[in-house]
Amino acid sequence: MEEITIVEWAQAPLPFSCHGDCILNGQVRKEVPAGGKSAMPEISATERGKRYFQVMKEKQAEKVIGRMQKHLGTEWQLFSLAEVRALKHILGEAWVYLDQKAWDTYPFHELSRRDLLEMIKLGTALQRNEIQGRTAATAVESILKRSPAP
Repeated sequence: MEEITIVEWAQAPLPFSCHGDCILNGQVRKEVPAGGKSAMPEISATERGKRYFQVMKEKQAEKVIGRMQKHLGTEWQLFSLAEVRALKHILGEAWVYLDQKAWDTYPFHELSRRDLLEMIKLGTALQRNEIQGRTAATAVESILKRSPAP
């Protein structure tokens, strides 16, 4: 465990509060490690932006998978964990490359098991770096644009 040294005390108006024991008698203490540098690494705005984008990509893929799962019902259980991961991967990549306005209009909830198997195949190829993301996204878009299976 890293040793913490109190380096500065500052007055702070109440009701300022923070987690832990950083307030004592209405004063806030600023702690830094004994070495003089902050224990938390600096995170650039670029890194925060990349992380936010990654979270949004995963969230969109999971949202769509939820619709697919609901539509297929018990048939969904036929997919393995690896297949679901490949599907999530390809959907995330498609979200990156496809038109964002069109994304919410695609009939994900109407896709057949066969359609999903095609997407899983694309996702697996993408995971293995056998195809590029844009190529895979274009193939997914063509699956989404064709008429839903009866």
